[in-house]
Amino acid sequence: MLEVSESIKEHELASGILFTSKFGLKPEGVDTSAHGIDTFAKGVDTAALGIDTSVSMVAKHQKPRKVTLYWMRYTCGIVGISVCSIWLLRHSKLMGSSDIDNWIREAKNTTVSFWNDHVEQPI
Repeated sequence: MLEVSESIKEHELASGILFTSKFGLKPEGVDTSAHGIDTFAKGVDTAALGIDTSVSMVAKHQKPRKVTLYWMRYTCGIVGISVCSIWLLRHSKLMGSSDIDNWIREAKNTTVSFWNDHVEQPI
């Protein structure tokens, strides 16, 4: 029984040295007593609690959704589309106006005259 407990202590000491050397700690600073292990366990618990607190804070203060970030742009876009739609509706045949038809006809005539005067026969 004495040999088993000695090998356990040697294993604990070796793993402690491996842990401390991996993380840049000095092996002689390792406390393998019951008090040292309890202190280490309390430190791990405290760190885990800190991580839980950090995760909950991140969840609470996360980046807002795109609608929240860009609500002003979306509102201006909707208002702009609404104003343009109302304007088009007022100048359309649905409301008894022939303004849009006249503008399209004039744009077509202007394009044809520009093509004939300046592209086909420039001189």
